[in-house]
Amino acid sequence: MRQRLEYARTLIELGRHAEAREQLQTSVGLPQAQWDDPVTQEEAAKMLKEIQDKEDKT
Repeated sequence: MRQRLEYARTLIELGRHAEAREQLQTSVGLPQAQWDDPVTQEEAAKMLKEIQDKEDKT
């Protein structure tokens, strides 16, 4: 889950918001497997909200 979040951060920096949204949505929907997953999911949901209307850079 944490890896998807970090990958999404990288995609956002590259302007690839659509791909980042996919990673964040997946992260939010995964079942808890690690002790910090609820925090990670909360962070992913926040990031998802922040980029929901952003378009990809061309």
